[in-house]
Amino acid sequence: EDIPDALASGRADVGLLFERLLTPELNAYPLLRERYLLAVPDLAPFASIGVPFNDEGRYPLATARDLSAIVGLPFLCAKNHPERAEILGRAFGFSVSCLPVNVQKPGLRLALTAEGLCWTFCQEHLVSQHEAHRRCRFASLEDALPVQTVVIAWSEHAYQSLAARTFCKMALECLGEPGRAGKRSGGL
Repeated sequence: EDIPDALASGRADVGLLFERLLTPELNAYPLLRERYLLAVPDLAPFASIGVPFNDEGRYPLATARDLSAIVGLPFLCAKNHPERAEILGRAFGFSVSCLPVNVQKPGLRLALTAEGLCWTFCQEHLVSQHEAHRRCRFASLEDALPVQTVVIAWSEHAYQSLAARTFCKMALECLGEPGRAGKRSGGL
């Protein structure tokens, strides 16, 4: 959520963010669609909820599964998204109790889930880089949480300024500095 401000204020040249966070002074290029996955332990009581992580991206819809196995299991929510417990509770049709722990890192959330301590959600493209994903099962949350487009973004003003500075630097290198004999052998 801080990336648009960092780009607009010039503290960063480019950033990766969700398209919905773009502000009018930013421009962007779409990279990929990102959906959220429900993660449950890969243990017998949860076998019907999801499937192992797969490169094809084939996951059953969470709301189409029997989720009774997670009703009594606490939900481990990322610290900056407490509203998701309520959203998922409405989508699943039961009250979601949160584990009272602040865990930002998806790898740690997956590790705690794999141990059978909780269930959680994670972004599909971040899952495979964490070893614990091999001990979890997944279902798609695209019917509960919106699929989002990840973009590479930049400040339109800074981008134009950077392009102009780069062109001027190239021209200076090619023509030589004013007042001195230049390298006039190259062309623009």
